[in-house]
Amino acid sequence: THEKNYLCIKLLCGAEKVVVSKLKRVSNGAGIGRGGKASVLKSLTMRLLYVVALAVSCSLCPVWTQSSSSCSGAFDFIFVVDSSLSLADHYKDSVVPFVEDVANHFVNPDFRLSIITFDEYVHLHLPLTPTQDREAIKEGIESMRNVAHGIGTDLPAAIDEALTQISNKSDSVKVVLVVTDGLWTGNIFRGVVELKKLGVLRFIVAIGNVDEEEFLQFVDSLDQTFIGNDFLYLQQIIDMVIERTCVEVTSIQPSQYCQDRNATDLQLKGRGFTINLNRNRAQCRFQTDNGPIVTRPVGEITKYNMTCEDPGINKTGTYVIQITLDGVTYVTSSVRLVVADCKVPGGGGGGGKVDAGLAVGLLFAIIGLILLILLCCFWIFFPLICCVSHSLPHSLPPSLPLSLFLSHSPSLPICEWPLLCIPPLSPFFSLTYCCLVCIIVSKLLFQVGLCTYTH
Repeated sequence: THEKNYLCIKLLCGAEKVVVSKLKRVSNGAGIGRGGKASVLKSLTMRLLYVVALAVSCSLCPVWTQSSSSCSGAFDFIFVVDSSLSLADHYKDSVVPFVEDVANHFVNPDFRLSIITFDEYVHLHLPLTPTQDREAIKEGIESMRNVAHGIGTDLPAAIDEALTQISNKSDSVKVVLVVTDGLWTGNIFRGVVELKKLGVLRFIVAIGNVDEEEFLQFVDSLDQTFIGNDFLYLQQIIDMVIERTCVEVTSIQPSQYCQDRNATDLQLKGRGFTINLNRNRAQCRFQTDNGPIVTRPVGEITKYNMTCEDPGINKTGTYVIQITLDGVTYVTSSVRLVVADCKVPGGGGGGGKVDAGLAVGLLFAIIGLILLILLCCFWIFFPLICCVSHSLPHSLPPSLPLSLFLSHSPSLPICEWPLLCIPPLSPFFSLTYCCLVCIIVSKLLFQVGLCTYTH
């Protein structure tokens, strides 16, 4: 499910406050001269356009308002949590809710979760379990909540249990997150070496006065650590933990691949593409349930974008997309690649079809552009169309010049502008203003149309 985007709501509310404030100034007229009122009305019109555009964007395209902290990647995540007596006072109120909140941000049904706690003993509360099994995960968290606190901190044994969960299970990306408040007993070197061989991503969350140098025995750099002074810190870093541990593919372009098309590289968008990256071994993999696996090398890679070389798939169907950043472990995406026969019937086997999403987007843009042009024309020529003219006298006194009469006569044409319209400006400024508005809103409508079709 898509969550409300706090930023989107904040922008809407802020824009609304500005519009209401300016409406009050216009209606009261306090401290606003004739020219000032025109300026306020002009600014108000732009604010109203902004509010409408933002509201349409947020309502028609829910994927834009998805929480940035949720993760749709499918991989294995193992919590290794210190349950010693030193954490007893904050364990149920801070540590357990932290584990539960982080787990809830992983939304792929194939994402697997495991929970291990350690003191002088190691307790497995939840073996690797898909998040779609909500009942099992609920029971595992409840078991973790009720664990008895011991006096030791046997992290090496806990790492061995994590290795038992990881080994020979799958080739999915694996993350081990240790939550502790200090030092541990025993030597973790052997276990860490095994984790590295399996390509496991390792992170530490620590509370209190801790030894950062000791943490480097477990992680590769301090960028993989989260260190706070008190347990309130746990609720402040949830989004940071998701951002640093999440590897996901959120979209692919083109989403439909034509089997007879010339070589076409695929553009993947998502995040976490530079986590544990080995550029020489990074690959994209495409597979169906009963078909062959197609593997292709990766071109350009950034944190949020990845280019996969043309897969050259000749069999139609829907393909699962997987990526590996280290050549050892893979992340499965919820995004699918559709391979279709794009030949035009009777067309001799050539050509392709126009992307439907692009056509819908262009249709939205064209219709909106036509309406905007009509609106701008009405705005520019409003004085000629909508002025309320009072008839001039049939005869004028011969001694009174016509210009003097027009400058003082109450029978002048009166232009009654609507409240939200902008007073007449110079023709050059009016046309420039209208063109800019048309370009901006047409682009917005194109994106809304394309997004509405796609989602």
